[in-house]
Amino acid sequence: MGYRVTGNSVAMGEAAGVAAALAAKSQRLPHEVPWSEGTALPAKLGQRS
Repeated sequence: MGYRVTGNSVAMGEAAGVAAALAAKSQRLPHEVPWSEGTALPAKLGQRS
């Protein structure tokens, strides 16, 4: 993997982790987690989206 795609990979990995955590917590599959829930968690934790 080239260095120029590292930033995109980090963001994608973080998003996948958030979706997986929300899905596991609510006993759903990751694709069942609404986009709005996935963006609300990092905002709640004080991270930029």
